[in-house]
Amino acid sequence: MKKINPIVILFRHGQTDYNAEKRFQGQQNCPLNMNGLEQVQKTGEVISDLLEDIFNKFPNSKIAECRTSDLQRSVLSAQVVSKVISKRLGKNINFMNEPKLREYHAGELENYTIDEYLKKNPGKLEKYFSDYKEDPLNAKYPGENSESWNMVSTRILPFLVDLNQAFISQLADNPQIDLMHENSVQDIYIWSTHGGVIRNLLSLMQICDFKTSFIEVGNGDVLLLKPSLVIESHELKDKQLNSSALLNDRLVTWELLKHVKIGDSITVLTDLSTLIK
Repeated sequence: MKKINPIVILFRHGQTDYNAEKRFQGQQNCPLNMNGLEQVQKTGEVISDLLEDIFNKFPNSKIAECRTSDLQRSVLSAQVVSKVISKRLGKNINFMNEPKLREYHAGELENYTIDEYLKKNPGKLEKYFSDYKEDPLNAKYPGENSESWNMVSTRILPFLVDLNQAFISQLADNPQIDLMHENSVQDIYIWSTHGGVIRNLLSLMQICDFKTSFIEVGNGDVLLLKPSLVIESHELKDKQLNSSALLNDRLVTWELLKHVKIGDSITVLTDLSTLIK
């Protein structure tokens, strides 16, 4: 019986002018700048190295799925990465556009820097600051289309649920199974997305906590992840875990195997966080 283990390779799109200017980008369709194109070229090389290593260790492994946010900066990044992988490994991969992997909608703040927005709308962020301190998971920027942390969790969770279910099923069939045995099949999922979405996924994977342990992800950064443990619901009481991804009274924790840093992780959110504190 084949032992199938999901592995996820996440990468953030390359830099745009909005990133460089620390401007709220949200769901605006911004192209990569020259620095961003160079970053994702490096991203492609890093992912090619990771894939080569996986295929050498687990010859029966395969790329199961490649998805990208449908926003331009993510699509362009995926296209560059795909070309690098094809050139390096001779594997033709196609990224499917996935709107649910879009960045948070930033409401009225999109297209502005913090200073520009505050100058044009004095005092308008005070309600957001107050809401964030009271309930950060449901706080939203001004504007009817803006999204909270929990709203984004809801739209990206189904991608994770399928992988968690596969992992739970493997362990249920054989609790002693060695998913890292050389005969294992590593099903590889490659997703091109955004900083906010990656932070949210890492929380759903139990790798970092929303409030205290953010992992800063720069433009072009690559993260390699695999499921690690299954925790029963009755064991969650004293654990600081995100139960949003609870599946049939079980929670899967993931392990961050590698984080290859490529770009700058200083963003407009860095400026915003100084105002909230």
